[in-house]
Amino acid sequence: MYSFGFQSLLLNTASREIGRHINPAKGHFSSVLNLWKGLDQLKTEQFTRCKQKIFVSKSFDATDQETLDPVTNTENVKSDINGSVNESTIVYTDGSCLDNGQPNARAGIGVFFGTNDPRNVSEILPGIATNNRAELSAAIRALEIIPHGDIEIRTDSNYLITGITIYIKKWKTNNFKTYSNKPVKNDDLFKKLDYLISSRTGAVKWTLIEAHSGDFGNTQADILAVEGSKLNPV
Repeated sequence: MYSFGFQSLLLNTASREIGRHINPAKGHFSSVLNLWKGLDQLKTEQFTRCKQKIFVSKSFDATDQETLDPVTNTENVKSDINGSVNESTIVYTDGSCLDNGQPNARAGIGVFFGTNDPRNVSEILPGIATNNRAELSAAIRALEIIPHGDIEIRTDSNYLITGITIYIKKWKTNNFKTYSNKPVKNDDLFKKLDYLISSRTGAVKWTLIEAHSGDFGNTQADILAVEGSKLNPV
């Protein structure tokens, strides 16, 4: 167990190392992922002008834990903003999986642009049904719907954001293998997500939202994802 003083030292060091990735937008700072080897949980600091809040979002699928390697070099960190975002389309994405990890699992995706917005999506996830695949697929659908221009994707998935903003660069250099030389889980979806980001003309901003915090957009995306998981397969 780390002492309070040592935890503070790690927090300060990590914040300085990736401080250059903080970007102002509409009077607040976007979520910044603070990762370091040795801590047993992934934590996120969300900054506003007047306060700092630290929280842990919902957990990864247990079977996908090893996909995310320990971070030892912050130079591998990809900013959570791909490009320069000014006025952007804001969309909330979420994934849901009933009986996650079981043979009869059913997953759905939710994409929420706004109340009664015709672009909203509630779909069942085809193929392998896991929560993480649903989270990745929801983000993919958002980028497919808005293929160009600036977009901000708000999600409560640590797995999604850390994978696509931090680990993807390393995976692309080692044939999508983990630090233990095992295949990266869900590499097909990470590759598709990376392609959509790199081929678009606008910037992509990723914002981590605390799960089940009462955030309206996140709640609506969750509802759409749950409804999608209950639909009949196409």
